[in-house]
Amino acid sequence: MPQDQAVTDSSDDRALRNLRRRARYLTGDTRVGNALAKATSQVMSGNLPRQHPKEPRSLQLYRALHMLHPELADSIDLMACAAQTLETIEHCSKLQVANILDIDHSDERLLAALRKRRIQPDKRRILIVEDEALLAMDICNAITECGNSIVGVSRTGAEAVEAAIRVKPDIIVSDLALADGSSGTEAVSVIESRHEHIPVVILTGTPDLVLTEDPDDPIYVLAKPHEPEQLQLMMALALRPGSELPSLRGTGSGEEPDQEPNNGE
Repeated sequence: MPQDQAVTDSSDDRALRNLRRRARYLTGDTRVGNALAKATSQVMSGNLPRQHPKEPRSLQLYRALHMLHPELADSIDLMACAAQTLETIEHCSKLQVANILDIDHSDERLLAALRKRRIQPDKRRILIVEDEALLAMDICNAITECGNSIVGVSRTGAEAVEAAIRVKPDIIVSDLALADGSSGTEAVSVIESRHEHIPVVILTGTPDLVLTEDPDDPIYVLAKPHEPEQLQLMMALALRPGSELPSLRGTGSGEEPDQEPNNGE
Protein backbone atom coordinates (compact mmCIF):
# COMPACT_ATOMS: atom_id res chain seq x y z
CA MET A 1 0.00 0.00 0.00
CA PRO A 2 1.42 3.44 -0.89
CA GLN A 3 2.42 5.58 2.06
CA ASP A 4 -0.03 8.38 1.24
CA GLN A 5 -2.89 5.86 1.05
CA ALA A 6 -1.96 4.51 4.49
CA VAL A 7 -2.14 8.05 5.92
CA THR A 8 -5.56 8.59 4.34
CA ASP A 9 -6.88 5.32 5.77
CA SER A 10 -5.57 6.25 9.22
CA SER A 11 -7.24 9.67 8.99
CA ASP A 12 -10.56 8.09 7.96
CA ASP A 13 -10.36 5.59 10.82
CA ARG A 14 -9.74 8.40 13.28
CA ALA A 15 -12.64 10.41 11.87
CA LEU A 16 -14.97 7.42 12.27
CA ARG A 17 -13.86 6.95 15.88
CA ASN A 18 -14.54 10.65 16.54
CA LEU A 19 -17.99 10.20 15.00
CA ARG A 20 -18.73 7.22 17.27
CA ARG A 21 -17.66 9.24 20.30
CA ARG A 22 -19.91 12.16 19.32
CA ALA A 23 -22.93 9.99 18.52
CA ARG A 24 -22.54 8.20 21.88
CA TYR A 25 -22.33 11.25 24.10
CA LEU A 26 -25.21 12.97 22.26
CA THR A 27 -27.53 9.96 22.67
CA GLY A 28 -26.20 8.66 25.98
CA ASP A 29 -26.01 5.12 24.60
CA THR A 30 -23.12 3.14 23.09
CA ARG A 31 -25.28 0.82 20.96
CA VAL A 32 -27.39 3.65 19.57
CA GLY A 33 -24.37 5.88 19.00
CA ASN A 34 -22.49 3.12 17.19
CA ALA A 35 -25.54 2.42 15.00
CA LEU A 36 -25.91 6.10 14.05
CA ALA A 37 -22.19 6.39 13.31
CA LYS A 38 -22.24 3.25 11.14
CA ALA A 39 -25.29 4.39 9.18
CA THR A 40 -23.84 7.87 8.68
CA SER A 41 -20.50 6.49 7.50
CA GLN A 42 -22.22 4.14 5.05
CA VAL A 43 -24.25 6.96 3.52
CA MET A 44 -21.17 9.20 3.30
CA SER A 45 -19.44 6.42 1.38
CA GLY A 46 -22.29 6.60 -1.16
CA ASN A 47 -23.76 9.59 -2.91
CA LEU A 48 -24.45 12.07 -0.12
CA PRO A 49 -23.46 15.53 -1.43
CA ARG A 50 -20.37 16.95 0.26
CA GLN A 51 -20.97 20.67 0.60
CA HIS A 52 -17.48 21.34 1.93
CA PRO A 53 -15.23 18.67 0.37
CA LYS A 54 -12.00 20.35 1.51
CA GLU A 55 -12.95 20.18 5.18
CA PRO A 56 -11.49 17.48 7.43
CA ARG A 57 -13.28 14.16 7.26
CA SER A 58 -14.52 14.47 10.86
CA LEU A 59 -16.40 17.69 10.09
CA GLN A 60 -17.98 16.13 7.01
CA LEU A 61 -19.19 13.21 9.14
CA TYR A 62 -20.53 15.48 11.89
CA ARG A 63 -22.55 17.41 9.28
CA ALA A 64 -23.86 14.18 7.78
CA LEU A 65 -24.80 12.87 11.24
CA HIS A 66 -27.00 15.89 11.92
CA MET A 67 -28.40 15.94 8.38
CA LEU A 68 -29.46 12.30 8.57
CA HIS A 69 -30.62 12.42 12.21
CA PRO A 70 -32.16 15.87 12.85
CA GLU A 71 -33.71 14.52 16.07
CA LEU A 72 -30.29 15.06 17.68
CA ALA A 73 -31.02 18.81 17.61
CA ASP A 74 -34.81 19.06 17.22
CA SER A 75 -35.33 21.25 20.29
CA ILE A 76 -33.59 24.40 21.45
CA ASP A 77 -31.95 22.49 24.32
CA LEU A 78 -30.66 19.69 22.10
CA MET A 79 -29.43 22.17 19.50
CA ALA A 80 -27.63 24.14 22.21
CA CYS A 81 -26.02 20.91 23.43
CA ALA A 82 -24.99 19.99 19.89
CA ALA A 83 -23.47 23.43 19.31
CA GLN A 84 -21.70 23.57 22.68
CA THR A 85 -20.15 20.12 22.29
CA LEU A 86 -18.99 20.87 18.75
CA GLU A 87 -17.26 24.01 19.96
CA THR A 88 -15.82 22.72 23.25
CA ILE A 89 -15.12 19.02 22.70
CA GLU A 90 -14.57 18.92 18.93
CA HIS A 91 -12.80 22.32 18.68
CA CYS A 92 -15.01 23.57 15.86
CA SER A 93 -15.14 27.27 15.05
CA LYS A 94 -18.45 29.13 15.37
CA LEU A 95 -18.78 29.19 11.58
CA GLN A 96 -18.14 25.44 11.37
CA VAL A 97 -20.76 24.85 14.07
CA ALA A 98 -23.28 26.89 12.11
CA ASN A 99 -22.51 24.96 8.91
CA ILE A 100 -22.72 21.56 10.59
CA LEU A 101 -26.05 22.32 12.29
CA ASP A 102 -27.43 24.31 9.33
CA ILE A 103 -27.80 27.44 11.46
CA ASP A 104 -27.87 30.93 9.98
CA HIS A 105 -24.79 32.42 11.65
CA SER A 106 -26.28 35.91 11.24
CA ASP A 107 -29.41 34.97 13.23
CA GLU A 108 -28.47 36.76 16.45
CA ARG A 109 -31.75 35.88 18.15
CA LEU A 110 -31.20 32.14 17.69
CA LEU A 111 -27.52 32.35 18.60
CA ALA A 112 -28.38 34.23 21.79
CA ALA A 113 -30.97 31.59 22.67
CA LEU A 114 -28.41 28.83 22.14
CA ARG A 115 -25.88 30.59 24.36
CA LYS A 116 -28.52 30.98 27.07
CA ARG A 117 -29.26 27.23 26.97
CA ARG A 118 -25.64 26.09 27.24
CA ILE A 119 -25.11 23.23 29.70
CA GLN A 120 -23.76 24.47 33.02
CA PRO A 121 -21.60 22.14 35.14
CA ASP A 122 -23.36 21.10 38.33
CA LYS A 123 -21.81 20.72 41.78
CA ARG A 124 -21.29 16.99 42.34
CA ARG A 125 -19.25 14.50 44.38
CA ILE A 126 -16.53 12.98 42.18
CA LEU A 127 -14.37 9.87 42.52
CA ILE A 128 -11.09 10.09 40.58
CA VAL A 129 -9.39 6.90 39.37
CA GLU A 130 -5.90 7.78 38.12
CA ASP A 131 -2.54 6.18 38.89
CA GLU A 132 -0.30 9.12 37.96
CA ALA A 133 -0.12 11.68 40.77
CA LEU A 134 0.42 14.77 38.59
CA LEU A 135 -2.42 13.86 36.25
CA ALA A 136 -4.68 13.16 39.22
CA MET A 137 -3.85 16.62 40.59
CA ASP A 138 -4.68 18.26 37.24
CA ILE A 139 -8.00 16.42 37.08
CA CYS A 140 -8.85 17.43 40.64
CA ASN A 141 -8.09 21.08 39.85
CA ALA A 142 -10.25 21.01 36.71
CA ILE A 143 -13.15 19.47 38.61
CA THR A 144 -13.02 21.66 41.72
CA GLU A 145 -12.95 24.85 39.62
CA CYS A 146 -16.71 24.42 39.19
CA GLY A 147 -17.36 23.84 42.87
CA ASN A 148 -17.40 20.03 42.71
CA SER A 149 -15.99 18.06 45.62
CA ILE A 150 -13.48 15.21 45.32
CA VAL A 151 -14.56 12.28 47.51
CA GLY A 152 -11.59 10.06 46.71
CA VAL A 153 -8.60 9.39 44.46
CA SER A 154 -7.82 5.75 43.63
CA ARG A 155 -4.78 4.30 41.83
CA THR A 156 -6.01 0.76 41.16
CA GLY A 157 -9.19 -1.00 40.19
CA ALA A 158 -9.50 -2.61 43.62
CA GLU A 159 -9.14 0.77 45.36
CA ALA A 160 -11.75 2.28 43.04
CA VAL A 161 -14.28 -0.47 43.77
CA GLU A 162 -13.77 -0.13 47.52
CA ALA A 163 -13.98 3.68 47.40
CA ALA A 164 -17.10 3.74 45.20
CA ILE A 165 -18.95 1.42 47.56
CA ARG A 166 -17.83 3.43 50.61
CA VAL A 167 -18.42 7.01 49.41
CA LYS A 168 -21.09 6.50 46.69
CA PRO A 169 -19.97 9.29 44.33
CA ASP A 170 -22.30 11.02 41.86
CA ILE A 171 -19.87 10.32 39.01
CA ILE A 172 -16.53 8.59 38.39
CA VAL A 173 -13.72 10.05 36.28
CA SER A 174 -11.35 7.21 35.45
CA ASP A 175 -8.17 6.58 33.53
CA LEU A 176 -8.28 3.57 31.21
CA ALA A 177 -5.00 1.88 32.28
CA LEU A 178 -4.45 1.62 36.05
CA ALA A 179 -1.45 0.90 38.27
CA ASP A 180 -2.37 -2.73 39.01
CA GLY A 181 -2.67 -3.62 35.32
CA SER A 182 -6.47 -3.49 35.38
CA SER A 183 -8.57 -1.05 33.38
CA GLY A 184 -10.96 1.66 34.45
CA THR A 185 -13.76 0.02 32.49
CA GLU A 186 -13.24 -3.24 34.39
CA ALA A 187 -13.43 -1.41 37.71
CA VAL A 188 -16.63 0.35 36.65
CA SER A 189 -18.19 -2.98 35.64
CA VAL A 190 -17.48 -4.39 39.09
CA ILE A 191 -18.85 -1.26 40.76
CA GLU A 192 -22.06 -1.44 38.71
CA SER A 193 -22.52 -5.10 39.63
CA ARG A 194 -22.44 -4.22 43.34
CA HIS A 195 -24.76 -1.24 43.49
CA GLU A 196 -26.75 1.13 41.31
CA HIS A 197 -25.38 2.70 38.15
CA ILE A 198 -22.86 5.53 38.54
CA PRO A 199 -22.06 7.63 35.44
CA VAL A 200 -18.44 7.44 34.34
CA VAL A 201 -16.14 9.47 32.09
CA ILE A 202 -13.14 7.55 30.74
CA LEU A 203 -9.91 9.49 30.16
CA THR A 204 -7.31 7.82 27.96
CA GLY A 205 -4.32 8.43 25.75
CA THR A 206 -5.48 5.55 23.53
CA PRO A 207 -9.13 6.33 22.72
CA ASP A 208 -9.03 3.98 19.73
CA LEU A 209 -9.21 1.06 22.21
CA VAL A 210 -12.66 2.08 23.47
CA LEU A 211 -14.16 3.76 20.39
CA THR A 212 -14.73 0.52 18.51
CA GLU A 213 -17.98 -1.13 17.43
CA ASP A 214 -18.05 -3.09 20.70
CA PRO A 215 -21.45 -2.45 22.38
CA ASP A 216 -19.77 -2.68 25.80
CA ASP A 217 -17.47 0.28 25.14
CA PRO A 218 -18.02 3.26 27.47
CA ILE A 219 -20.34 6.08 26.41
CA TYR A 220 -18.31 9.07 27.58
CA VAL A 221 -14.68 9.04 26.41
CA LEU A 222 -12.22 11.93 26.45
CA ALA A 223 -8.76 11.72 24.94
CA LYS A 224 -5.66 12.88 26.78
CA PRO A 225 -4.48 15.57 26.86
CA HIS A 226 -7.75 17.40 27.41
CA GLU A 227 -8.77 20.86 28.55
CA PRO A 228 -10.60 21.53 31.85
CA GLU A 229 -13.65 22.82 29.94
CA GLN A 230 -13.85 19.58 27.94
CA LEU A 231 -13.82 17.43 31.07
CA GLN A 232 -16.40 19.62 32.81
CA LEU A 233 -18.74 19.42 29.81
CA MET A 234 -18.29 15.66 29.37
CA MET A 235 -19.16 15.18 33.04
CA ALA A 236 -22.26 17.34 32.63
CA LEU A 237 -23.32 15.21 29.63
CA ALA A 238 -22.87 12.01 31.62
CA LEU A 239 -25.04 13.42 34.41
CA ARG A 240 -27.95 14.50 32.18
CA PRO A 241 -31.33 12.94 33.00
CA GLY A 242 -32.49 10.46 30.37
CA SER A 243 -35.48 12.68 29.56
CA GLU A 244 -33.10 15.28 28.13
CA LEU A 245 -31.69 12.85 25.56
CA PRO A 246 -33.17 12.49 22.06
CA SER A 247 -35.54 9.59 21.50
CA LEU A 248 -34.24 7.50 18.60
CA ARG A 249 -36.70 4.81 17.56
CA GLY A 250 -35.41 1.67 15.90
CA THR A 251 -31.92 1.78 17.36
CA GLY A 252 -32.27 0.24 20.80
CA SER A 253 -32.22 -3.45 19.90
CA GLY A 254 -29.47 -3.77 17.35
CA GLU A 255 -31.66 -2.35 14.57
CA GLU A 256 -29.96 0.32 12.51
CA PRO A 257 -31.64 3.68 11.97
CA ASP A 258 -32.89 4.84 8.58
CA GLN A 259 -29.97 5.73 6.35
CA GLU A 260 -31.74 8.10 3.99
CA PRO A 261 -32.29 11.76 4.88
CA ASN A 262 -35.89 12.87 5.40
CA ASN A 263 -36.86 15.05 2.47
CA GLY A 264 -40.37 15.65 3.71
CA GLU A 265 -41.90 12.86 1.66
